[in-house]
Amino acid sequence: MVGFEVSEAVFRLRGPEMRQIAPGYLLPALRSPLCSEPGNRRRAWQPDDLAQLACRFFELRASGKAKKEIVSILQQELGRGRWSIEKALKKSVAGSNEP
Repeated sequence: MVGFEVSEAVFRLRGPEMRQIAPGYLLPALRSPLCSEPGNRRRAWQPDDLAQLACRFFELRASGKAKKEIVSILQQELGRGRWSIEKALKKSVAGSNEP
């Protein structure tokens, strides 16, 4: 057990409680992820995929959606992770003023 407390009275009060804590006792209460792994994980982006991504990005941007919301929508539609989409957007819309 490792701990410290500035107040000696609180330390005496909480010490016995801390000694009763078993390693991992909170693990069963942890949430499980609600989403599964993206379907296209580790699959390389093809030129057609990048073109579709850019087209869809600009469609959603024109509808007034924020980038964060657009990336979330694209994750669902394309089965890719957030960082994969962010990185691909940088490639596919390079040279423009977008993201």
